[in-house]
Amino acid sequence: MAPFSDGPLNLLRAVEVAISPAARGKGTIVVVNEQIHAARDVTKQHASRVETFQSLEFGPIGIADRMGVYFSRAPINRQTIPISAETSLPRIGIVTSYAGVDGELLRSDKDG
Repeated sequence: MAPFSDGPLNLLRAVEVAISPAARGKGTIVVVNEQIHAARDVTKQHASRVETFQSLEFGPIGIADRMGVYFSRAPINRQTIPISAETSLPRIGIVTSYAGVDGELLRSDKDG
């Protein structure tokens, strides 16, 4: 890990937001650089800058810093999709990727 990596602090802030009662009912959110963004609004703007994620039209919905978790507004245009016990969902695989990965999992024809 880089000596000045923002990863551990981003993870800490994300956990603080996730357990905060204030986050209840806010939908899916992204926490990065001590900013809280509605997932529907956030966009990656730059590949290597620390402040790469931005919500361009409305800005962040809150902040999470050493003082606590604070929301300045609720997300706009929340969308929900009703799912019942009878709803058939597709199988979705998750493949981890990193520099130097050989791609063997992507080429596999095995179910599993």
